[in-house]
Amino acid sequence: MRPWVALLVSLLLIPGVQSQGTGLYVEEHNLTYTLGLDAFHVEEVITFVNRGDPFTFEDTIYLRRGDARNVEVTGISKATVEENYPGGDNVISFFLVLQKGNRRTVTLNYDRSDLLSREATVRRFNAYALGQYPWLVHQVNIKFITPQGYSFGPASPEGQKAREGKVETLTYSLSVLRNLTEIRQGVLVDLRYANYRDMAIQEISAARRLTEEAGFDLESANRTLQNAAQYGDVTNITGQLEEAGRLLEDARAKLEMAVLNNDDLYRNHYQAYVFATQAEDLARSSSKASKQVEDQANYLVQRALEEKVSRINEELSTQSALLNEKLSQPPVQPETGGGAGFPRTLAYLAVVFAMGAGLVMVLGRIRVRPEVPRKKSSVSDYRDIDELKRKTFNGFEKKVDTVKKGVELATKIRELRNQREKLALGIENLRKKRVAEEITEETFREDKAKMETRLEELDSQIVALEEELKELKQVRR
Repeated sequence: MRPWVALLVSLLLIPGVQSQGTGLYVEEHNLTYTLGLDAFHVEEVITFVNRGDPFTFEDTIYLRRGDARNVEVTGISKATVEENYPGGDNVISFFLVLQKGNRRTVTLNYDRSDLLSREATVRRFNAYALGQYPWLVHQVNIKFITPQGYSFGPASPEGQKAREGKVETLTYSLSVLRNLTEIRQGVLVDLRYANYRDMAIQEISAARRLTEEAGFDLESANRTLQNAAQYGDVTNITGQLEEAGRLLEDARAKLEMAVLNNDDLYRNHYQAYVFATQAEDLARSSSKASKQVEDQANYLVQRALEEKVSRINEELSTQSALLNEKLSQPPVQPETGGGAGFPRTLAYLAVVFAMGAGLVMVLGRIRVRPEVPRKKSSVSDYRDIDELKRKTFNGFEKKVDTVKKGVELATKIRELRNQREKLALGIENLRKKRVAEEITEETFREDKAKMETRLEELDSQIVALEEELKELKQVRR
């Protein structure tokens, strides 16, 4: 005898899994769950068979079905629904009479909502799709159907997913030969479903914007790092910049996968949603790493400039000491003419005054920061200090005004960029509120349009100020 035949025979002879010690068993139990947003419809088709012992099975079948309502039972002469049965469930019962070797198919249709929960716009089914019964079930087929336009997310067990028009299905097929333990203990299913297509579209849009911003941040950090290399060793910072670049490339790859999976050709909408959210996280990490690199590079430049200012201060102290020594000496009367010593003294004073004025301007431009700063300054702002020190003091006040104007423009640009970043975050939060249905579609569109208009205004102002700053730097050179 073949092994599987022996196993089947042994299973059929097990008395403990039959109804109340009788020969009743279920040849096939098919369940179809048509899911909705707040409830679901169930169709059960149960085929009972009597193997004998006794020759005629006569007993009442009780089926617990939670908050089942709108119950219809076919294939049996009479069925009743008892609400609030001991234990709190509604119970469907019918009297079954079945002779040896015969079979009877009973079909149940009803609505339920007690097994559903909601997490924002995602619905969750977490329950026994097939319960525990006193009889053995030889074949089980369980099928879940989403609402139109919806898709399944994570599911346990995984099951077999398929797309059927505007709905998606998830199927489980079990048999007593392969899944005896699951059938006897009940089939516990935990799944989620949502309109992942629309959710993926929104996340893809957000991921695309974040990757673009991360690209700008990476370019800005790279330029700042190149300038900082003139002032010291940037090896460690370079490694961090490379990591920011790798994160950005990963974000772009995830974004491409999201777009591909959400295409109507593939329709893997949940995977598209997952890839898009991963792309967002990677893009944010890349931007964060780029900004850290830029801050450290600027800090390196600032420290180098502070050291230069310190050397200028030491030189001023030395010159001042020499001048005091010169002034403390008794005046020497010239052999011919007079007043030659006084002009020389004035010359010393003029030199000290000019160097002091330069020091004041440099110190006015530098803010000492004990830790890594969080601002977007440009190395070119500090380079002007060296240029002022190297040049003569002819027209000094005019050049100081030019530098001051450049600092004001750079400060204004940073303020506008901060406003733009906050506004962009506001649009992202607005999208999340729409997804969570905290606001209506009309409110979302109106507020989003206002924010986008303001974004365009800020972009125009930033471009204009950057052009003005560029022209000012060319004049200074």
